[in-house]
Amino acid sequence: MRSVLGMVWVGLTGCAAAQTAPPATPVTSAGAGKSGPVVTSRAQCLALKGIWRKVGVQQLDACDVPTRDGDKPCRSSDQCESLCVANTDADPAEPVEGHCYASFMTVGTCLSEVSDGRIVRAQCAD
Repeated sequence: MRSVLGMVWVGLTGCAAAQTAPPATPVTSAGAGKSGPVVTSRAQCLALKGIWRKVGVQQLDACDVPTRDGDKPCRSSDQCESLCVANTDADPAEPVEGHCYASFMTVGTCLSEVSDGRIVRAQCAD
């Protein structure tokens, strides 16, 4: 009986360790369906005027690169480098004017994407 419990314990702890191991490469900056620059080092990030930081539940290294059109009014994401998003207090049942999201990094955020002047999806990424 003890050996069975010991094997179960080893099996469970092995699974837990495998689930929390971070990937070998850093997270890249990207919006849903769009990609920012692929940055794999702190030096590259700083050269792009980005912020090198830990993101997400696993606290992985990532570069938060700003867009050139952040806060510009928009009606769809095709008008933005990253995403067209609504203000947090926007009514999903009403037409909205969005604004271009000021970053390619969507990890650790909750955003309401705008398409054709309507909120089409609310998403949280972690």
